[in-house]
Amino acid sequence: TDYRVTVDGREIKCHKCRVSKIPFNTVWPGHQRPIEQTEVDSFISFDMDSPADIRVKLARRPADIKIRPLSENVEYEVLGDTVYFTIKKAGQYTFEVDGRHNILHIFANPKETYDIENATYKFENGVFDIGRLHLKSGDSVYIGADALVYGEIDSADSENIRIFGRGILDGSKVKRSTGNCEIGKDGLINFLRCRNVTLDGVILRDACMWTVTSINCVGLDFRNVKVIGMWRYNSDGFDFVNSQDIHVSDCFLRTFDDSIVLKGLRLDAEKKIEKMNLENILVEDCVIWCDWGGALEIGAETVADEYKNIAFRNCNIIRTDQGAMRIHSGDRAEIHDVSYENINIEYSKYDQRNEYQQTDDMVYDAGDVPAHDAFIKDWMYCGVWSDDNILGHVHDIKYKNIRIIKDDEVPMPVALFEGGDETHPIENITVENVYVNGVKINPQIKKNDFAKNIIANI
Repeated sequence: TDYRVTVDGREIKCHKCRVSKIPFNTVWPGHQRPIEQTEVDSFISFDMDSPADIRVKLARRPADIKIRPLSENVEYEVLGDTVYFTIKKAGQYTFEVDGRHNILHIFANPKETYDIENATYKFENGVFDIGRLHLKSGDSVYIGADALVYGEIDSADSENIRIFGRGILDGSKVKRSTGNCEIGKDGLINFLRCRNVTLDGVILRDACMWTVTSINCVGLDFRNVKVIGMWRYNSDGFDFVNSQDIHVSDCFLRTFDDSIVLKGLRLDAEKKIEKMNLENILVEDCVIWCDWGGALEIGAETVADEYKNIAFRNCNIIRTDQGAMRIHSGDRAEIHDVSYENINIEYSKYDQRNEYQQTDDMVYDAGDVPAHDAFIKDWMYCGVWSDDNILGHVHDIKYKNIRIIKDDEVPMPVALFEGGDETHPIENITVENVYVNGVKINPQIKKNDFAKNIIANI
């Protein structure tokens, strides 16, 4: 009822998604989150192969409108209670009226060209309840644009797996455990020791924990996947655990914990979880809305020998909470040859500071200053997230062409670097070309004695 939307004169159905209302979280393993800390937003999804004219009719005349990513420069016109604008290319957008609540998420897909004839499982239209679907080598799952599929999908020791379509895979019927959720089992999609896996086009809604978890996998291709309706504690987006040869492109993730995160874990030996290196990873052309945690993150768990050959590029972080670009070195890995390039980061006057919920009856306090956490946040320690409890080494990290777009009310975010000790430093860091609202700046650097050779804005 918040919106009536037409695309090129055709009315489009608005779907609901439950999202976090406030950045108020509890420490792992959490539990089922109180519904009072959430609210309902909307999203639409459609295909396009030429500019799309969109009309949004509101319940009232708007005072403040934002169409994000702001870097796309989508112009609009307001006539009474209706907003008119044109999306020139496929991608993911958010339409915001008078703040960050009651959002309309817009998923404008490239034209669908799927061959569904040989799909193992076909959900073409209607509502389906699949429980837990186990995939084996060569299986494929098609979820059509008019399909709503309740359930979860997993696969172990398989190859050539594909999940594709424009429809919704929904985990809302899965209750969050009151105990420690099991990594690699709970969540919407789980891959264990799989090779050559493709996720393409689907909408993933309301996971009970991590949305997509890939453990000891090689050869992952995630493209045009939309992650939405993540409101429960620990509802990460994509968790790549001790995995290699990964390509993520043109995806949208709105999460209530880390959005795209590269982890190294020590898990149950009976599951044959190897401390495999994380390497050869490219994340590009994604739109990230992080309601809690890190948007583009390495860590916090880093149990592996090395993280290397990792690149994040051409991404829009339209909301961030605890570090837009974050290397959170919590264990022994050597992390090197990592780059963040052409990253746009937005800070809004409506964003609120995060707070940990210490007790069930604790009340959230938003404070008086809009959220403005570090745009780069690299630090090292051994602590709650450590397994081997050995300090690592972070070096040869590059940040280039970082564009911050912020409201005047938002304080200037900083870049933070904190090494572990003299023999476990963060070093050889390059920060090149940082802009704030189009003006090149010398970013404020905060560092400790164990952060060395930090070269900023060369």
